[in-house]
Amino acid sequence: EKLSDMIQAHVVSVTHNTAVSAAMVFEIRALMHIKPPAKNARKADREAYANLMQRRDDFFARRDDFEALYRRVIQNGIDTGAFRPVDVGIFTKTMLGAHNWVGVWYRDGGRLTGEAIAQQMAEIFLRALKP
Repeated sequence: EKLSDMIQAHVVSVTHNTAVSAAMVFEIRALMHIKPPAKNARKADREAYANLMQRRDDFFARRDDFEALYRRVIQNGIDTGAFRPVDVGIFTKTMLGAHNWVGVWYRDGGRLTGEAIAQQMAEIFLRALKP
């Protein structure tokens, strides 16, 4: 039930702010490979770069904490026998990737509400973990 609630909350959140979710999907790699300004860059450019890098590092730390929470819940389910054994890292990344991709294709006012999509996704991923 905890994992189901987590999945549904995340997917609903994605459907409520699709622009941010879609940007995360498409821009995450660019954030990983930001190059520093040239050695002779203006002080303002160096400071802006340092500020951007701090914000980027904070973002990645929050993302890693979020993923770690899912990993812990899934591993606990495996340890207690509620879930079948899976590669927790691969399963978590697959699941979160699917959640985040909703921001690319979801349209408000479409055939299904964000809540209905979230419920179906929770069912799909929980079935995949059934022993």
